[in-house]
Amino acid sequence: MTLRARVLGLRGRATQALTDALVRECPGEETVAGLVAGQPGWIQAQVVEFVQREMMAGRTAARTSRAALALLDEIEELLSAKVLEYPGPR
Repeated sequence: MTLRARVLGLRGRATQALTDALVRECPGEETVAGLVAGQPGWIQAQVVEFVQREMMAGRTAARTSRAALALLDEIEELLSAKVLEYPGPR
């Protein structure tokens, strides 16, 4: 099995585990819980792909890490309060 396949498998299991935990917190919200649980995997994929492109372009690790932090700031701005605060106080 390739490393990429293993990473995708791990991401899928992590997403499912988080979905299950969120559903336990918010019964009846399976769809929303699944969507929220998928966000960390999406974020991780975006950051890894960004870092790969930067390093392949010859950027230094220091420059790439600073740019990756800026990317995370941009991603955070895209996420709504509903995602960032889910499941919220109960």
